[in-house]
Formats: sequence, C-alpha cells, structure tokens
Amino acid sequence: MLANAPRGLALLITLALVGCPNGGGPIVWDDGGDNNTGPSGPPILSVGITLIDFGSVIYGQSYSEQLHVENVGGDDLHLTDITATAPFSVNYASGVTVTPGGSTTLVVRYQPTEYADHDGSFSFDWNAPSEVEGDTAVVLTHFELPLYGAVITDEDGDGHDCEGAGGDDCDDEDDHTYPNAAEEWYDGDDQDCQGDDDYDQDGDGYQISYWNSDSGSGGGDCNDANPDVYPGAPDEWYDNVDSNCDGRDDWDQDGDGYRTTLGDRGNDCNDLDAAISPGAEEDATNEIDDDCDGRIDES
Repeated sequence: MLANAPRGLALLITLALVGCPNGGGPIVWDDGGDNNTGPSGPPILSVGITLIDFGSVIYGQSYSEQLHVENVGGDDLHLTDITATAPFSVNYASGVTVTPGGSTTLVVRYQPTEYADHDGSFSFDWNAPSEVEGDTAVVLTHFELPLYGAVITDEDGDGHDCEGAGGDDCDDEDDHTYPNAAEEWYDGDDQDCQGDDDYDQDGDGYQISYWNSDSGSGGGDCNDANPDVYPGAPDEWYDNVDSNCDGRDDWDQDGDGYRTTLGDRGNDCNDLDAAISPGAEEDATNEIDDDCDGRIDES
C-alpha cells in the first residue's frame, strides 16, 4: 500500500507542502512568488506521497507500487537517472518527460531476497526551478523518496517462523505443521518437523510393508509399532512374534508344516528336525519316533 506518513530518509529537495497543515497532500515547489506557478511558469514537480510502504510481503515474490507524478508548472518536466536501492527496483533507463499539466506513473518493485526489514530509497533528478540572483533558473535537482518493506516470517500463522527466517517451522505454508504438532503417520507429511520417515513410525529403519514391501529397499516392516520387529531382526521362536518379518509360523521352527507340542500349539514332537513330524514315515531302524505317534521303530 502507499502510506502518507513519513518514514526513513527525508526528502532531499527544497520543497514546500502547500494546502496540507498536517503534512499530507502533494509535494510541490513554491517559493511564494507569482512567476513560478501556472501554465506559463517553469516545470513544477508534484508528488502526492512522502513514503512508499510495501508492508509485509511473502519472501521471494515480487510486488509493485505506483508513484503518481504531476507537472503543475508551465514547462516540460524531465525526470532522469530514475533508480531505487536493492531489493527495490525500477526500470526507466531513458528517463521520463511530463508535459505541463500532465502526469505519469512510475512503478517501484520490491522482491525481498532475505528475511529482514528493508529501508531503501527511490530517486530521480529533475529540472527544478531555482531563484538565482533574483531570477528563476532551472537546475538539475535530486529528488529522493523513502521506501520500506518487510517480509512475513510466519506465513501460515501457526506461531512458528519459517526456517529461512531462523525459525523452526519446516513447512510454513501449512498451519498444521510445526515442531511438536500432532503427527499423522503414513500421509507423507512431517507434521511435527522431526525429519523422520513418515512411513517408518517405530524408527527401526524399515518402512511399513503396506507402503513398501521390498526389504531390499528399506521396506517390509510387518509391525511398524515395534522397533524390535523388522526384516532381518533376531527372531525368538515360540514367543508368538514374527520378529524378522519372514512370515514363517513362530511355532514351527523347522518349517515342516507342523507346530511344536510346546504350549499345546501342535503335535510336532521334534520341532528342530524337519524329517520328524506326524506326517513323516517311520524308519524302523533308527530308533527314533519319526512320525510322533509315541512309538519307536514300529514295524
């Protein structure tokens, strides 16, 4: 927005505020005489503001404001060397001429490249009238207008500044994302800004198999709420937990398809030997109960 309250640098040209007891209104050159105003006089600069204030803007984006300049004198008004200090900018390389009674609009841009308040200036030279030994002459005079712009550091308004501004908000476009926010797992967003894998809730280094079933690429976790359960983890038999996520029956250690008799889970009388199970054939010569029927080497 264009503000009418002075801020920052003072105007560097001898000007008088006419018709504005409170300091507002146009800025014009006027020495109180009768020969330097009106259509037959020299060029007279009129600028309706004393500050361009961009307010608080979003970092990295470009904003523009307009400066309305009038020539209330009687000769051509020439504006040259139109410049602005960074990060403010203008683009009037060839200058601007304003005919008597005419006006022009100059555009000033603001694109912040750092998170900071910026005070700057917009300036140009103009052919101002000046009284020299009782006569009015035209001299090149420098005009300078203060500029101000700030940068929004908490764009989403969640109370946490963005990381670029020295804050701790890892996503300043989402007001549900900030340190210690409630984390919703498996949605792809790091709501609490901890930087952990959103698909590895227990932090054991393996993503839940629902999203990634390939253990070779960091997936295959069959229980993502227990950090002791993941592909390749030590597996303790008969605790009813598939710690290594291999999908094997925790009560069938030898993998013969029959569960151990421990805990009354099954009828495999030797769960360390896949050749011994209720479905095996009995060998009458080895003095072993191969088929777990309670008899040894029966014929």
